[in-house]
Amino acid sequence: MTSDPAEAAVAVTDLATKVCGTQRDLGIERRFRDARAAAAIEPAVGTPLDSAEIRPRGSWLDGGVHYSEVEQAVRDLVAGADDEKRHRFGAETVVLLTTRDDLADAAEAEFDEDARRAFEQACADPAGSTPESLRAWLGTIDEGTLSDGDMEPQVLWALEALEHWAGFLADRDPELVVQLAIRSLESVDFEVSAPLGDFLSSPEMAAEFDRITRHLG
Repeated sequence: MTSDPAEAAVAVTDLATKVCGTQRDLGIERRFRDARAAAAIEPAVGTPLDSAEIRPRGSWLDGGVHYSEVEQAVRDLVAGADDEKRHRFGAETVVLLTTRDDLADAAEAEFDEDARRAFEQACADPAGSTPESLRAWLGTIDEGTLSDGDMEPQVLWALEALEHWAGFLADRDPELVVQLAIRSLESVDFEVSAPLGDFLSSPEMAAEFDRITRHLG
C-alpha cells in the first residue's frame, strides 16, 4: 500500500467503485472524483497558478475536461474575483441550492418538527438572512436531525450551502465560496452523473460552469 495519502485515497475509492459500481446514492463516485482531484492537484501546491498545467477555458469546447481542471478553474475564478462578485455569486448559489423543487419532500423524513420548521425558515430567504440567524437555525436543525448518516443528498447540499454562506457572511473567507460552487456542481452531477474525465460533456453541467464563470470571471 502506498504511503502517499492522495494515492491511497485514489486506491481505496477505485476499489469501491469496482465492488459497488458508481451508484450515486452511495456517494462513491463523488468521493472517487474528490480523491482523483486531490492527487492531480497536490503536486502543484506552492506553484504559481500561471504555471499550473491547466488548459485555458476557451479551449474546453474541444471536450475531455477532467474534473480536477474544473475544480482548479473554480478556485482560480474565486481567487481572482473581488468580494462583491463573491457575495453576488454566493447569494445566488445558496438560493439555488435551498429552493429545489424536490427539497421539501426530501426533507420531510430527515428532521423532527422543530428542526423542520428551522429548515424552512433558513431556506425561505438565506440571501437576506444574517449569519447569526442562519447559525441559530442550523443549530436547531442539528439537534433535531433524525437521519443517521444517510441524509438525502438534496437536503445535505442545502445544509452545507447554508453553513458555507453563513460562514462567508461572517468571515468573508473565499474558500467558502469555492465550496458553494462545488456543491452546485455536485447537485448537477447528481442529475446527470458527469464522467470524471469529461466533466463538462453534458449541457446541464456546461451551463452550470458557465453560470459560475459569468458571476466570478
